[in-house]
Amino acid sequence: MKLQKNNKYKNSLIASVVAFNAVLTACGVTPKNTDIKPVETKIETVKVMETTPSVEPTPIEVITTEPTPTVEPVEEPLSMTEEIERLGMLSEGEICSASEIFAVKFKKDNMDKMMLCRVVSDDDTIYIHDAFTEVELFSYEKDMQGQDLSFYAIFKPNINMITCIPYFEDAKDVEVTVTADILNYLLEAEDEEHLRYAMDFFGMEERESGGISDNIIYSLYEWAEFYITCLPREMRVEESDFATEIEKTR
Repeated sequence: MKLQKNNKYKNSLIASVVAFNAVLTACGVTPKNTDIKPVETKIETVKVMETTPSVEPTPIEVITTEPTPTVEPVEEPLSMTEEIERLGMLSEGEICSASEIFAVKFKKDNMDKMMLCRVVSDDDTIYIHDAFTEVELFSYEKDMQGQDLSFYAIFKPNINMITCIPYFEDAKDVEVTVTADILNYLLEAEDEEHLRYAMDFFGMEERESGGISDNIIYSLYEWAEFYITCLPREMRVEESDFATEIEKTR
């Protein structure tokens, strides 16, 4: 009985669907497929790129410092006594006249040099000794036109040395002259203060007063003071410049 009732409802439902389709067809509407299909959901993976934000560099302050200048130590000037000790003098109390003390002028390493010297002579040769250390510096042939040991026999420009110590091997323009020739250096240097001192030392009242008197007599210590006072150190020659030769003679 129940089964018949269900069939009755089924037939009635089919009839209703057919009637509904007929109505749609009459109205020009094609009925759609009533089957419901599942909607496919497509999920795409989106790759998100993380970008690091650009950071402006922090400006670095560059501090420049001026280099500290190198300060050369200032050499303290030596006293006169210390300067004289550098000459290596043997007999500072010995008395010598202007006719016994000469000057040697020469060039060495492109520098003008001057020494005070003493002279020893034999028949045909003149031997020049340092006035203070007494070391023989060089020898040269005597000018046979000169008389004995007169100034004219001793003075000679551009000496051709027969013998010499190593210090003089590369010396140029060697010349033996009077000590008063130091005045010419002071004139060229326009050193009025020391020029006046040198003139007083030689008893000269005027620059053009002529030769030096033999009566000018000083101790070797005073000659050394004169030498150091009138000439700068770079022009002077000291004991250490030819120490080897000094050792041989003592």
